[in-house]
Amino acid sequence: MKFKKMLIRISYIIIALSSLIFSQSYFNRILGGDIQFGDARSMSLANTHVSTGISSSITAVNPARLSYLLGGKEGFSFDFQIMSNLLFERRSIGAFDTFGDYNVDTDYVSNQSSNFYNSLGFIMSGNQLQKSNFAIGFSFMPLASFNYIYEEEVRGKESFSDGELIGSKDPLIGFQRYQNKGEINLVSLGFGYSHAVPFNDGLVSFGYSINRVLKSKVEDSIMIIEYPNTLDYSVYTNLSNLEDMDHKSHTPYDTYETFSIEIPFPYSKKSSVIISVETDAMIKSDNYLEYSNSELSGLPYFLNYNADSDPSFNPEYNFVLKGVEFYKPKKMTFGLRLDNYRTLFVFEVDREFYNQQDENNYDNLLNDISHYRFAFEHRFKLGSSIRMGLLYKEPIINGFDPIAKLTLGSNKSFNKNLNLDFALSYYITDYKYDDIFPVLLPSTTLDCSIDCETVTESNLSISTTLKWKF
Repeated sequence: MKFKKMLIRISYIIIALSSLIFSQSYFNRILGGDIQFGDARSMSLANTHVSTGISSSITAVNPARLSYLLGGKEGFSFDFQIMSNLLFERRSIGAFDTFGDYNVDTDYVSNQSSNFYNSLGFIMSGNQLQKSNFAIGFSFMPLASFNYIYEEEVRGKESFSDGELIGSKDPLIGFQRYQNKGEINLVSLGFGYSHAVPFNDGLVSFGYSINRVLKSKVEDSIMIIEYPNTLDYSVYTNLSNLEDMDHKSHTPYDTYETFSIEIPFPYSKKSSVIISVETDAMIKSDNYLEYSNSELSGLPYFLNYNADSDPSFNPEYNFVLKGVEFYKPKKMTFGLRLDNYRTLFVFEVDREFYNQQDENNYDNLLNDISHYRFAFEHRFKLGSSIRMGLLYKEPIINGFDPIAKLTLGSNKSFNKNLNLDFALSYYITDYKYDDIFPVLLPSTTLDCSIDCETVTESNLSISTTLKWKF
């Protein structure tokens, strides 16, 4: 009976630790989807991971914070997280009414898929010596995801006005499927040291970590699935003449470093100014062939039209992107944490330097981007808290809009050693893009407002973190 109750409790914990994320990005293949999640507390506070993280994942972004997370006492803490990602994307095209004078976007593709990620780590703190604290941290977490799946139904068109044919007016003639699979994981080992200052009993903290980007495998595939012909489609076809493709790439490892410092701020004992610097890392497979930008949308495009193909067939498109190139940029973060009377205000801004990746390649030059974060937390006397934040992110590629994200969260303390945090964040964005499986010739007007599709991506994240100190 006790064993059964224990299994039920473990099941509840696993469910509580799941993260549910709605998002989808065709460009994960070249940019790497950001899945370097911090703990749920920092996520609910506008993803201010550098300033407010409380788990071992802080090792990779602000190792100085390790030195006092256990209260300056000798001890050990363990944390882990299970993330289940549900991906969602809609694509729509313009449609006119019978008279041709009313235009509206109508969805023709809706895709979703699920992925699972895990993260874990520990913090070990030493004895307090002459008002000094020190600790080490270890973490394993995902860094970037290349996962993406696109599947499109392709339908034909038949007229049944003669009354002789029986069936569907728009019969299903096949599927077009594009998929990427793979992720890059990160292992971090760091050290933090802090010393009390006399003027407000605050702490000056220093930290350093070495971060190892692990080897990984990335798979790409394209499948054109044509159903056996039950009707005569020789007159037309809506399937793209794009050959099936199956590529596998293996990426090498690389390392980068993180340096951080926290300085007391005179607002209160727990208030600090935070500065963190991360060096860059380049992950590139040997068989990498880069993409070009679309003349229609101006965004990265992975297909090439073969003008020399046999004109008796549909236009031939080739998938040109091969291998993997992932750039982890140099990053500088400035944070201000104001904590007093059980109320916390956090301001954080970071700058990621992407255009140093390849200054000579102007076609595929990425923008340096900044994140601006503001968050608020109030801790109630009963032990729980309410948290909320707002994040603003600049676009990494021209043609995208900035993203504004809203975050919320709270926590539940079971006792002094066991704590559960949970968070929610949401944003929605859209952009104009080319057809992934083109059938017609490339656009001659180069008018994206006419020939482009509207892609809508939603992102709803629900995350929880369990931390156990002993």
